[in-house]
Amino acid sequence: MLAEGLVAVIALSTIMILTPAEAHGLQPGAIYGQGLGRFLTLLIGKDNLAFAITFGAMAFSTFVFDTLDVSTRLGRLILQELFGWKGRAGAAVATVITLAVPAWLLQSGEAGGWKLYWTLFGASNQLLAALSLLVVTVWLARARRPVTFTLVPLVFVLVITLWSLVSLALDGVRRAQGLDASAINALVAATLVLLALYLVARALARLLAERRAAEATV
Repeated sequence: MLAEGLVAVIALSTIMILTPAEAHGLQPGAIYGQGLGRFLTLLIGKDNLAFAITFGAMAFSTFVFDTLDVSTRLGRLILQELFGWKGRAGAAVATVITLAVPAWLLQSGEAGGWKLYWTLFGASNQLLAALSLLVVTVWLARARRPVTFTLVPLVFVLVITLWSLVSLALDGVRRAQGLDASAINALVAATLVLLALYLVARALARLLAERRAAEATV
């Protein structure tokens, strides 16, 4: 989570270092490459700007390809475990199904629709970090240990992430025209918000129940 947080800071910095005119019309990979390349020139010199920009774009591509590989592999494994599909045939069928869903979304969506899914992925990824902090915080509280160092980042990450997901859901509802990609994106975002709130409510209920039980035994 700390490493991904550093990547997020770098990504924000690559936007901040470019002027609106320089960033206009550039794809995300090019923006990341331009920004990271300018940072690298502080170490390797401005004469190597072209090399630095290429390196930054390569780093961005590595993040994307690695994410696609991991998500496809996990999707295939989950389907195989759920339905008990074994062997190469089961792996092939699960892989085709895993790839068919995003392929359909891309084909049925509007141009540039992948940005919606990528934004939703980023928000859901950070939501996972928030829920991980929630689990650790509950464990620390039940063990009667200090929780401030996990509770503070938990509140920050959870609030920002839920805010982002709600914004994505509302934007998807406004853009939706029937059961299209925007509608599905909005539905998934809203589902993630509800599930996260449910887990938070369950965690609070568990802690309150244990506190009442402890007070009753005193």
